[in-house]
Amino acid sequence: MINIKKLETELNKLFNYFKAGDYNYVIQNSKKLLLKYPFSSVLQNLLGNSYQQIGDLENAKKSFKSAMKLDSNNIAAINNLANVYKFEKEYEKSKKLYERALDKKKDYLNALLNYGVLEIEFNKHNDGIKLFNKCLEIDNKNPYVYYNLGIGHSEIGNFKEAILNFDKVLKIDPFLTEADQKISLLTKYDSLNKHYLDMKKKVMSKDLKNNKKVMLYYAYGKALEDVGNTEESIKYVREANKIKSNLINYDFSKDAKLVENIIRSFEKINLKNIKEKKSNKKFIFIVGMPRSGTSLIEQILSSHSNVYGAGELPFLKMEINKKFNFYKNNNANILDEVDKLAEISNKYQYLANFFNSEKEYFIDKLPLNFLWIGFIKLLFPDAKIIYTKRNIEDVCISCYKNNFEQGLNWTNEISNIIKMYKEHSKIMDFWKNKTENFIYTVEYEQLVNNFERDLKKILEFCNLTFEENCKNFHKSNSIVKTLSAEQVRNPIYKSSINKYTFYKEELERIKSLA
Repeated sequence: MINIKKLETELNKLFNYFKAGDYNYVIQNSKKLLLKYPFSSVLQNLLGNSYQQIGDLENAKKSFKSAMKLDSNNIAAINNLANVYKFEKEYEKSKKLYERALDKKKDYLNALLNYGVLEIEFNKHNDGIKLFNKCLEIDNKNPYVYYNLGIGHSEIGNFKEAILNFDKVLKIDPFLTEADQKISLLTKYDSLNKHYLDMKKKVMSKDLKNNKKVMLYYAYGKALEDVGNTEESIKYVREANKIKSNLINYDFSKDAKLVENIIRSFEKINLKNIKEKKSNKKFIFIVGMPRSGTSLIEQILSSHSNVYGAGELPFLKMEINKKFNFYKNNNANILDEVDKLAEISNKYQYLANFFNSEKEYFIDKLPLNFLWIGFIKLLFPDAKIIYTKRNIEDVCISCYKNNFEQGLNWTNEISNIIKMYKEHSKIMDFWKNKTENFIYTVEYEQLVNNFERDLKKILEFCNLTFEENCKNFHKSNSIVKTLSAEQVRNPIYKSSINKYTFYKEELERIKSLA
């Protein structure tokens, strides 16, 4: 006879281990328990969640599907499987599963919230905001609903509404410091600003965990800079980077090896002879070091009536790494992998149409796509690459003083930022020598000093006609998802050039290592 109470006891024990972050323990013991209780949909779902936490998405999907097979009404498993597909950019599969979960329970908060996040992710902000407002009808005390509402409003330029929602987050949970960081990016502080004063008290709290300190310290450091206390500002930025470095345990040699393997794989490929082929979209890839002006270029171009700016899409990187693992020694002849290349190309074009099927031009501005320019040339020979360059000191300090959410783990140490700057320069020189009239370089300093002249050159390179909207890009309602969301909604300004002279120690290190 099956002892249900014993199963419940074992499940509760595993849930506690899961909450504590011991995912490998949960995986090992869940698999043992499933031999005794193969019918348990809850256990399969927990196993899937644990696999997901350690990044084993294939086994996560298998477990969630097993949970759904055992119990078609397990909406948690349906929602979790949708989350995995969302992460993999399988937007259509993800959307159908959220809708399936909500068909079974229309007020299921997790599915509503995650569905809203999905809508925001592929730039359906009005739909996402509607879903978040539905969430509030169910639970108006959930900080994550207000947080995502804040994100939704900030990305479409509704900064006042965004700040109001982030403020609500902090009223419910003062230690959800992600909200502090978001407010800081949208605020120009003075010494009487309430949020500045609140952070001043909060940084002294002994209840802050290290991962929460990171975001608060970046935010408070920015506020201190605004009020003119640069010495204290630097202190908090340094501490934030120190804590984050200790949390992630990053090894730069892996990224250096990646660049080496890419160059080796493309050395013998004649990219100049790749014939252009027509696609239903004209792709523009904006690349460069983070904080080099990529968001500004996207905002300018997406202000054009025939251009859609999709933001930073990790899809290309994910698909290439899935099919060609350049983190390992890769000696495969890429040109022989016709099927793989065709699959990436077709999926990318499908994704572009999923975002926007109307406009002829489509922008992908993930900065580190500079790694994949060879692939872009093979996949979309008629694409345009715009490469943004900025003063090395400004790039490095700006990377160092900002918190990136997309795994740019080399930004936490000046020495690693310099190393990446050098690697990026090396591979860009390689691509420029391998291609012809494929890459257009924008010098950030020249752009801000001679905006109208450089604007015309950029439009000409992209085969776009001049429009006044591009000149008045700061008035555009284009979606901006990056740290520059507030900055690019202002006219061109020159104050960002040689801005960080007070980072004297860091600047000396840059000069010595560059």
